[in-house]
Amino acid sequence: DVEYMGMMPVGVKDYKEDKILAYPNPTKDIINFNVNNLDEGDISIYNINGQLMMRENISQGSNSVIVSTLSKGIYFYIIRDKYSNKITSDKFIKH
Repeated sequence: DVEYMGMMPVGVKDYKEDKILAYPNPTKDIINFNVNNLDEGDISIYNINGQLMMRENISQGSNSVIVSTLSKGIYFYIIRDKYSNKITSDKFIKH
């Protein structure tokens, strides 16, 4: 005898990529973050030693963060979604 299972979906899930565009990079005074698929969240900026330098609330769309008070160097940012706790991170250079 042959048994059949119910129909099962196959393939790759189609999803909209959660993309964050940070520009200009390198930056001097202001860095902009274009964020998709995020209603509310926050961005944390850390120096190369892992020290938290600033934290700001952000929302979907375009967000500007003033970084003119930061020293020249490489910084890491972490964007956290307030509701899902999804985390995205990358780096930028401050001139």
